[in-house]
Amino acid sequence: MDSLPAALADAAPEAPVLLDELPELWGETPIHTRRYGAGGGGVATVVELTPREPLRRPDLLIYWLPAGSAETFPERAELLGRLRGRHPQRFALPGPGGTLLLHSVAHGETLASAVLPDLAPGATR
Repeated sequence: MDSLPAALADAAPEAPVLLDELPELWGETPIHTRRYGAGGGGVATVVELTPREPLRRPDLLIYWLPAGSAETFPERAELLGRLRGRHPQRFALPGPGGTLLLHSVAHGETLASAVLPDLAPGATR
C-alpha cells in the first residue's frame, strides 16, 4: 500500500490539533510519534510516525491492537498502512488507546511495539 485508502484519506482531519508528542514511545526503535485530533467530526485521532533513521527492514507495516485486547498479532490486529522512508507518515487510529505494532512481512516478525495511552477528551500533553 503506497498511500492511505480513499476512505481513510477523506477522514483525515483538515486542520489537525496536536494532542501529544511521544518521542520515546518505541523504546530502542528510532521512531518519533505524534498524535493529532480531528477537532470535530470524522476520525477522532491520527498518529504521525517519523523514523529518525533508516529502519533497514523490508516491507514494514503498522498494525493496531485495541487496548485491553487479550489476543495478539495477528488475531485482532488491524492493518493501518505501510511505513517507509524517513518522512512523517500519518495513520488514522480506530480507537483512542491501544498498541501499535511494527511488523516486517519479509522477515515474518514483529520488530517493535508501542503502547499508545488513552487520551482524555480535550486533553493535550
